[in-house]
Amino acid sequence: MKKSSAFRLIPIVFFLVFFASLNTFAQLTPGDIAIIGYNGNSSPAELAIVTLAVIPANQTIQITDRGWDSTNGFLVNPNAEGTITWSTGPAPIPSGTVIKISITPGGAPTATGFSTYGSATAVGWGTLVTAGGGDNWFIYTGIDASPSFIFGFANWFTNNPGGGGGGTPWQTSGAVNSTTSYLPPALAGNFAIALTGNTLHGDYNYYHGIIIGTKEQILADLAGTTDWVHDESTPAILTPGGTSFPGTNPIFTLPPSVTKISSSTANGTYTVGDIISVLVTFSEIVNVSGTPKLNLNSGANASAIYVSGTGSSTLTFNYTIAAGENSSDLDYAAVNSLLIPNGATIKNSAIIDADLTLAAPGTAGSLGINKNIVIDGIAPTLAITSDKSQLKSAETANITFTFSEDPGSTFTWNGTTGDVVVTGGTLGPISGAGLTRTATFTPTANTNGGTVSITVAAATYTDAAGNNGGAGTTPALTFDTQIPTLSTVAIASNNATSTLAKVGNTATLTFTSSETVQTPVVTIAGHSVTPTASGNNWTAIYTFIAGDADGLVTYNIAYSDLAGNAGTAVSIGTGAITFDKVAPTLPTVSIASNNSNTIKAKTGDIITLSFTSNEVIASPVVTIATHTVTATNNSGNNWTATYTLTNTDAEGIVPFNIAFADLAGNTATGTTAVTNVTFDRTVPALSSVTIAANNIAPAKAKTSDVVTLNFTASEPLLIPVVSIAGHPVTPSNTGGNDWTASYTMIGADTEGIIPFNIAFTDLVGNAGLAVSGTTNSSTVTFDKTAPAVPTGLAAAAGVAQNVITWNANSEPDFSSYILYGGTASNLTIPIQTLPAGTLTYTHTGLINGTTYYYEILAVDQTGNQSAKSANVTATPKASQTITFNSLASAAYGDPSFNLTASSSSGLPLTYTSSNPLVATVSGNTITIIAAGTTSISASQPGNSIYYPATSVSQNLVVNKKSITVTAAAGQNKIYGTNDPTFAYTITSGGSLVPGDSFIGALTRAIGENIGTTYAISQGDLDAGINYTISYVPANFAITAKAITVTADAGQNKVYGTNDPTFAYTITSGGPLKSG
Repeated sequence: MKKSSAFRLIPIVFFLVFFASLNTFAQLTPGDIAIIGYNGNSSPAELAIVTLAVIPANQTIQITDRGWDSTNGFLVNPNAEGTITWSTGPAPIPSGTVIKISITPGGAPTATGFSTYGSATAVGWGTLVTAGGGDNWFIYTGIDASPSFIFGFANWFTNNPGGGGGGTPWQTSGAVNSTTSYLPPALAGNFAIALTGNTLHGDYNYYHGIIIGTKEQILADLAGTTDWVHDESTPAILTPGGTSFPGTNPIFTLPPSVTKISSSTANGTYTVGDIISVLVTFSEIVNVSGTPKLNLNSGANASAIYVSGTGSSTLTFNYTIAAGENSSDLDYAAVNSLLIPNGATIKNSAIIDADLTLAAPGTAGSLGINKNIVIDGIAPTLAITSDKSQLKSAETANITFTFSEDPGSTFTWNGTTGDVVVTGGTLGPISGAGLTRTATFTPTANTNGGTVSITVAAATYTDAAGNNGGAGTTPALTFDTQIPTLSTVAIASNNATSTLAKVGNTATLTFTSSETVQTPVVTIAGHSVTPTASGNNWTAIYTFIAGDADGLVTYNIAYSDLAGNAGTAVSIGTGAITFDKVAPTLPTVSIASNNSNTIKAKTGDIITLSFTSNEVIASPVVTIATHTVTATNNSGNNWTATYTLTNTDAEGIVPFNIAFADLAGNTATGTTAVTNVTFDRTVPALSSVTIAANNIAPAKAKTSDVVTLNFTASEPLLIPVVSIAGHPVTPSNTGGNDWTASYTMIGADTEGIIPFNIAFTDLVGNAGLAVSGTTNSSTVTFDKTAPAVPTGLAAAAGVAQNVITWNANSEPDFSSYILYGGTASNLTIPIQTLPAGTLTYTHTGLINGTTYYYEILAVDQTGNQSAKSANVTATPKASQTITFNSLASAAYGDPSFNLTASSSSGLPLTYTSSNPLVATVSGNTITIIAAGTTSISASQPGNSIYYPATSVSQNLVVNKKSITVTAAAGQNKIYGTNDPTFAYTITSGGSLVPGDSFIGALTRAIGENIGTTYAISQGDLDAGINYTISYVPANFAITAKAITVTADAGQNKVYGTNDPTFAYTITSGGPLKSG
């Protein structure tokens, strides 16, 4: 027994928390979600997905276009690759739901379309979603380091990505990039689609295959390429309900699945015999045949049996609790507990078998989670006994009910209603109490060999604890109160067909009595017949005469047992005889062949003779074309006989004959039909066969050219079977016996002479000898190889024109070049077709200042065109000239002055000085820096309309500044002193330029004589290289030096001596000049 609900609260909370955890991390499997559409070149980019299983609530699903390999995982390229993280909502998503995702790149990329089914964020895709060559997509769960892949999609132009050989649809070697990827091993099989290579790639793709079927069937179709639509120019309509995926979600129809199992029975404790109503809810309406069952966890044999609900989404199963069955929380036993016995089915309206896989017991949607039902199957037992084993008429038996436990008031029987089930008679009201109860049984009257059944069904009573009681089985009790009867009454004739008789045949009537009876009174066909007996088995025989009436033969048996109890007269039993004395006829006879023209036949055709008799007949004897054939009875009185004509049978009307008799043996004569079949075995022939293409050269064809086969037959034909280049085509009759058939060449066709074959038959079906050659030796050669893209394309701009040049193509069948030009980079209009050998073209009449783009392609003699070259550009402009007059010479120290050159375009000029040490230019102003010569250049760099002008230069001569330096007059010194610094002044030419100064000094002629003048010369006086000095000299004088000489005082001598040299001292003006 379960504990009270109060004690069960904690485990219930635990299970709810546990379920929430499971729901969050429910495992999706490969193929549960698939990609069914991709607009890679639209803005925004669009992706369509479909759920091929019910997607549990609260899932985290990743959708990415990053490439993947097993070594490095996902490619990281946030500019061109990205990832959507999709968090599904609180409700499961039905299987078959189509979702369109729109992806906009940028600094904050967005992914929309999930609002009904949760929310999504996007990372990456900084600049674009789809790379130029295509892209790949993966859907997965888990983390990037160990993803659980669900589906893969590849759509790139490269035939062999990563260097893989053999046209592999996925990358097989090399590094992944923003366009290509390896296929994860988990997606091998039908869990990915590759629309790669130049045949399958498209900028816009969508799936257009089956949308009704199992997950496996839809995945198998999705993984193939046949049911995908590709387009390079028009985006697919991926919106659910649009032209690509019409209808209302869920648009795809998948097998119904179980979404929930619950019970309409209230929570509580139930015992043996209680019926628990289990409700199994499917994802859609289902229809049930047979009796499915649901195994439960309450016992090894415990199961709920289907009882109702077909035509709805909820099926009701009843579980009757049996003894020994127990469960503290009733649930189904396992995920595969919903069983379909042989012959039973659960299907939806599309006759798709339901997916019977259940959620794990104890998880979301399970019976154990949804209900709280306790099963207690310890049941009391019951023994039912009788005081007699046999009864006869007017006898009764005392029946005793002995319980292992007192059922109390739960066991009742009032003689008509209650807990007892009685057959073979009636049971009076129960009397007694406690463990033993009794009642009186009275058998049913007029029953021979009757068997009594007195039972109590399990769960009709309970013990004191409320456990349902076990069943009470019947005691051994039989009775006989029945009147006699006849059995195995049968009638048959001695005709070959025992149900028919004709004059002279006999009818034998046999029957068996249930007990010994008196000799019965028998009539057959209105005649009295005396039967004979062997035990209780009787036989009566009658011989038919001509006076008997046609039709069903009647009979009657009247009988009584030895006691005189009359049985019910019998006139119907097993078998019947129809008396027939009239010959049969054939009211309908027809003959036809299996030829498309049923009144004609050829060798090998089957002639079918059909006829209907007015009554059932025996197998007739039939001949067709003088050959005996076996006729077949198709149904009722309808017969057919067939014969296959050979080439030895005579041409003309096919003869036949039918001899027949009815089943009673009445014979009839042969007959013929009012229609005939004519046999023709002459073979037709073709008298004229020609082939040509709609190419400018009819004996050549390129991709998309139409090849036409014309032929004439010797007689009218059925539509011939024609193939051109290995492809079946349907010919058209153009009048009389003339036919034509056309085929448009495709890139997959083989180059060379195009083969054809004509298989033909005449109107009867005689096959002519197949023809694969022309009568005029005409052929068409298929050439799909385009010439190489011209190289070396260059454009040189001129004035209002551009000159375009390129390198020559070398193909032997080369024909011409097509040059494209225009002012936009997306060139679609050719400007000139140029014959082979031409390698230059001048594009005139252009607008100066406008950029022109050019591309070129090559064309061979078949008309195959190469791809266009990469474009080149040139911008024609107007020319301009500069007027710049010669410059007057200047002198060092002159002030700055302006230049006055001009351009014919009126555009401003730029000036430069070749020697900025002489003069500098700022704007149009020249500043003198030093004496010398510099070249002043005037230039104009042009703009978007004008070419640069040819620069013009003029020399600027800067002369030295001329000054006159005059030595100051009257300069002198006192003898013996040092020369002064000779003074001078600038007497003409102006002062030095600010910042300049003299260097060096004046000098004079050598000499120190007083009274002599000495010339003052320029010496090394200089103002620098920028000056020319004219010097005016002056004279320099030396004056005497004045000194005072004072004789020394106290000079003396001794008398008689010579005078001394008198001493003196220069007391002023000294000393004397040395020397």
